[in-house]
Amino acid sequence: MPKLFKMNDLAVFTLEVSLLFPFCVYMVAQVDLAAAAGINPHIYLLVFLLGLISSVAFIAYILASNWLPINLLGLLGYLETVAMLFISLYIGETIQPASYPLLFGLSAAMLLLMYDGFRGAKK
Repeated sequence: MPKLFKMNDLAVFTLEVSLLFPFCVYMVAQVDLAAAAGINPHIYLLVFLLGLISSVAFIAYILASNWLPINLLGLLGYLETVAMLFISLYIGETIQPASYPLLFGLSAAMLLLMYDGFRGAKK
């Protein structure tokens, strides 16, 4: 199926961010930033760093979409979730028992993806 507007992924991402920007500004305007800064004086730096890390990750994801098959790119989203699981466990978070089936499914998908990759590399 050909692309309707014949735009590359980075141009579409830029367009999406530009269209979402007014809504983001509205949502930020609804937050009492002075109260948040009172609770955590480093909140502005932390939000800036979060935005920087997120934007680098999004750009890397978009650039990778030009080189990787779409099914592999989609499954890499599972890798992010499993990695965040291990990071959250490392910093002391706990997991609710109701989340066990979801996390088991994500881990199984990652194991199957690795198995398929190794099997394909041997051929």
